[in-house]
Amino acid sequence: MNESEKAEKIKALRAAAEVREGQAQSAREDVEIEALELEAKLAEGGKSQGRDFVVVRTTRGPIGLVRGDSVLAKKLQIAIEKSKTTEESHGLLYDFVIEQTVHPAREVAQKLLGDFRFLVDRASDLLIALHRGEDLAQKGKS
Repeated sequence: MNESEKAEKIKALRAAAEVREGQAQSAREDVEIEALELEAKLAEGGKSQGRDFVVVRTTRGPIGLVRGDSVLAKKLQIAIEKSKTTEESHGLLYDFVIEQTVHPAREVAQKLLGDFRFLVDRASDLLIALHRGEDLAQKGKS
């Protein structure tokens, strides 16, 4: 490959990279818009971000979590104490998160949490903090 061909190839690859980055930026902006709209929707009726609900931003879109009845937290605590395996504990956390997920639709949330296993841990940590009465807004955005 001569110098002219190399220069043309570099130019073409850089142009393709710019297109990909533009598409990625557009996708990030779409997720940001969806997250902000979800936060506004969940805040209706006087609910507070970081006290009553939290929005977890992911590369696949936001997950809206609303602190449910305290019975859910107590059931989780008792069940985890009795669980014998990490897999069993993960299943309990998964159920705990799904029960308090308001966005996206249940089937979509189940797929998302199944595909990205550590989202269950992240979401359950945030929900547990809400059930403890911690103000997540003071700790920064999730």
